Amino acid sequence: MNLSPPPVFLEDIAEHLQMANDGFYQFLHRQTGELFECDREYWELAEAAQDKNERQGNGWEDEMIADALRVQAHLDDYVALPAQADIHEYNIMESFADQVADAQQQAYLYNALRGKGAFRRFKDALTQLDLREAWFAWYFEACLEIARKWCEDNKIAYTGRDRKP
Repeated sequence: MNLSPPPVFLEDIAEHLQMANDGFYQFLHRQTGELFECDREYWELAEAAQDKNERQGNGWEDEMIADALRVQAHLDDYVALPAQADIHEYNIMESFADQVADAQQQAYLYNALRGKGAFRRFKDALTQLDLREAWFAWYFEACLEIARKWCEDNKIAYTGRDRKP
């Protein structure tokens, strides 16, 4: 009997995408839908341990390294979630600014997006303009769309779920 993997919840993937950063690896197990994330440091320790055929770590780290070793040993069963660079947060910030109806607020956000330090200035501007909640909702919707496209590109069955406030 060939059972199909259960569909993954787009919201779960989107939540992981919101936390994406260069210091972590994130994967989805194709058959179980299990989401796995690992700090880059533990991933590299696991690789080194695998190369030397030994375990490294300081007690509590052993479990994280063991999890990374398990994934590395069966990497064909996993697919990497989009990395931080694949999410293009700057473009999402621009699209958020584009849809702000108030011209002064929009200009303030555009100005915050110019030059070095744009991410910090944009986040500060959101606070000053009382738009943080609207931004988080916008960003989550953008991550849902990235998750949907990623699932389709990787032929992963997905579903959504109602989230009532």
